[in-house]
Amino acid sequence: MQVGQPAEEATYPSASAARRGGSVLRYLMTGGFTSALDLALFTVFSVAVGIPPTVSNVMSTAVTICVGYTINRRWVFKARRATWGSFFSYASVSLVTGMIIQTGIIAGLMHAALDVVPTWSTNAVKPVAKIIAMGVGATCNYLGFRFIFHRSDERAIAEVDADRATPTRTEPER
Repeated sequence: MQVGQPAEEATYPSASAARRGGSVLRYLMTGGFTSALDLALFTVFSVAVGIPPTVSNVMSTAVTICVGYTINRRWVFKARRATWGSFFSYASVSLVTGMIIQTGIIAGLMHAALDVVPTWSTNAVKPVAKIIAMGVGATCNYLGFRFIFHRSDERAIAEVDADRATPTRTEPER
C-alpha cells in the first residue's frame, strides 16, 4: 500500500482476485453455451422449419442475447438485480454484431454459395454461413466491448487525475 492511498484502493492479492478468475471461466463457459444455442436455434429455424436465414438469425440472436444477459448477470457476475439500463448496455454491441453484421454476412454467403459451391444444398450452407458470421461477430463484439471499456477507463483515469490536481483545503493551524 502506498502512503496516502486509502485502504480500499490498496493493490494486493485478495479473495476478489480469485473470484475474478472464476468469473472468467464462467464467462467463457457461458459464451460457449450461448454460441451453441445460437447455432442450434438458427439451424432449427432455417433448416428444419424453413424460415429464411436472415430472419432465423435475428430470431436466434434475440433469444441468445436474453439468455446470455440472464446467465452473465446471475451466474458469471452474480449481480443481485437487473435493470433495463444494464440490459441495454449489454445488448447494444451484441445487437449490432449479431443482428446487423451477422445477418449481412449470412445473406452475402448464401448468395455467394450459389456460385462458389453450387453442389451444396442450401440447408448445408446455412449453418456454415452462420458459423462464419458468428466468428466475425465475436471479433466485432470483442472490439466493441474493448472500445467501450477502454473509453470508460480513460474517463475514470482523467477524473482521478483531475481530483489529484485539485488542491485540497486544509484547516489553518490554531
